[in-house]
Amino acid sequence: MPLSVSTRWPAFVLPKKDELLSSWLLRNSHAHQMKAHTFCKVVWPRLAFWNRDIDRMALPEVWQLMALKVGVSPERSYQTTLAAYEGILFKRASFQGNSFWLLALGIYHRTHTRYGIQFCPSCFQQDGARPYYRRWWRLALAVGCPECGCQLLDECPFCKQPVVFHRSEIGRKRELATYPLSCCTSCFADFADLRTEVVPPLVLRFQQEWYQRITDSRDTGNGYEYFDVLHQLLMLLSSRKPSLLGFQRAVAESLQLMFHQPAGGYRNRLETLRLEERMRLVEQVAWLLEEWPSRLLDVIRQTNTRLSSILSESHHLPESFVALILTLNADLNKSSVQKISGPTQGV
Repeated sequence: MPLSVSTRWPAFVLPKKDELLSSWLLRNSHAHQMKAHTFCKVVWPRLAFWNRDIDRMALPEVWQLMALKVGVSPERSYQTTLAAYEGILFKRASFQGNSFWLLALGIYHRTHTRYGIQFCPSCFQQDGARPYYRRWWRLALAVGCPECGCQLLDECPFCKQPVVFHRSEIGRKRELATYPLSCCTSCFADFADLRTEVVPPLVLRFQQEWYQRITDSRDTGNGYEYFDVLHQLLMLLSSRKPSLLGFQRAVAESLQLMFHQPAGGYRNRLETLRLEERMRLVEQVAWLLEEWPSRLLDVIRQTNTRLSSILSESHHLPESFVALILTLNADLNKSSVQKISGPTQGV
């Protein structure tokens, strides 16, 4: 009986903890001893897969059918997609252009021009013979593993190519890939054999907190306002606007980091930045959040940063954050009145 019409697939694998849809799909194709492209053509003959970000698009005909064919709930199947972060990381999922928090793949035909898939070598080691890719690794706020405590990687350290794990069968017309998903598809190095640096304690603390917030919000369906503010702070630190250079320099120097102007365009997109740059930004944001909101307000005062610049990078900030920043305006006006009235009273 064809795979597309049978009640259950004859050989199937269940989604693992935090597994990414594309990873789960590829493991199911391999369980049926079929190439991913062939498997998808058989099951979804009218859909194109690998020339688009299927994890982000979350096509209902894909995750709903997979739920039916492997025997999991539609909710569990949907949780393998990046769109399931709606209401948690962002208010609404976006399927066109850049989307908050979701690392860009830069898809060109069936390959990637950007480094939008990260990985943790230690997690691959623990996975054993069946490694898989996590949704956490596709997020711009993720720079370390909340479980292993080590820094993520966003490229093969040997050939410097981005991770494109679905291309493991390219160049083998009649053969299935004999190496695991943890291998580089360009030079075949196994990422599970790598060792990475340990994430700084403060950064790890917030990586774990953010991961837990995401996990907890999955049931409540709210929490995106916190991440809207977090995104705003990261954007302020990555912007190339001249009015924010003093603010950026003060934060870096407070951490005893050598300041350098962020790379990229005038208004950087956090989701297109490489891991090394995002690690610096996350470390600085973690310092601001450690004593919230006093450190942020102190830096703004000390650097005389315009409040319009602090609020300018986003158009949908939570009212509580806007009110917090506007209290500075009231403080500055009060300070100005005191400076003017003080000498007059003394005369």
